[in-house]
Amino acid sequence: MLKGHSYDKQIYYSVADRIINNTFLNGSNGIFENEGAGCALSYTNNTVTVSNGFFIVQGG
Repeated sequence: MLKGHSYDKQIYYSVADRIINNTFLNGSNGIFENEGAGCALSYTNNTVTVSNGFFIVQGG
């Protein structure tokens, strides 16, 4: 089972990635909240911090 991938400065730019997102996730973007896998977000005036977890953001 694939648990997760992380990429430095990963962006969605591939048409294939957008098709996968639209087909299997119904075009949804956001934080996965299943089974405690979601990320906590915090911010200050100059910094946004994302804790460990899973999320998807579709670009393009």
